Amino acid sequence: MTVTAETEIQAPVYAGSGCEAGTIEPFFGSEREMIYFGTPAYKAEAGKQKNCMLVLPVQAAPKTKVAIVSLKVKTSSALLEDSNAVFQAELFMAGLRTPAMNILFEGPLTTEDTVVLIPEDRYLIWSGCGQSANLRVNSSLTVTDGSVQVVSLRVRLKTVPC
Repeated sequence: MTVTAETEIQAPVYAGSGCEAGTIEPFFGSEREMIYFGTPAYKAEAGKQKNCMLVLPVQAAPKTKVAIVSLKVKTSSALLEDSNAVFQAELFMAGLRTPAMNILFEGPLTTEDTVVLIPEDRYLIWSGCGQSANLRVNSSLTVTDGSVQVVSLRVRLKTVPC
């Protein structure tokens, strides 16, 4: 699979209670650097937590490096009065990680929404120049009362010269 002219990606790997084997299918969006994951099983209800780990094996072309620069999260929420939920994501590679990025949901709430999580430039984690890497997104969803579903996750990659 080719992401951009500079970067290739092998089949993504995923695991967790929110994205168990066979529950999601990745595909490229209209922009080749965007990888879309439909996540119908990624739903947490009252007092529960779900998690999802995505691994993107990438190969940067010579004289380029690659990083995950954003995570677009589409949700569907049904929260009761005085309830809340938290979606948390971190981007990883080879032991390095970004600070946690959170989306807080507060009830009462019945809505569909899309939020883009973008780490500050200083926290971006780049592959080595022309090297292969496993870029990872680790996320979790915790709900106090009601339910929240992560409908989809969209991972945006960026390549730059090094």
